[in-house]
Amino acid sequence: MHTLALLACWANAWPGGLKLLASVAVCASAAWTVRQTKAHTFTLKHSNALAWQIQDDSGWHSIDILQSTVITRFAVFLHYQYKDKNRVLGFARVHTHLILSDALPEDAYRQLLVKVNTTAIK
Repeated sequence: MHTLALLACWANAWPGGLKLLASVAVCASAAWTVRQTKAHTFTLKHSNALAWQIQDDSGWHSIDILQSTVITRFAVFLHYQYKDKNRVLGFARVHTHLILSDALPEDAYRQLLVKVNTTAIK
């Protein structure tokens, strides 16, 4: 996608300086995208006492699963906010994880669907 955008920057009728500026912006976007999409793992758990929690590189954190979470037979598009961090001007940042059905054993994925439906999305 970024390659096509870079080609489009040079194929249009813009002046040379604007083409260069647009190319730099596309390259910066590509670098940011590569940095953001590095594979990482996380663990998600639910308990009656602590509700939903997620474990990442820095430990366990309590989260709120948002109503914008999308659940299908093939994937869960998990939208959540940390309860205790990532607040900017009073607003919590929304985080997203994609959980594909083949990333978990069939029973575990089914249990995840049921648990998210019954405890998180209201």
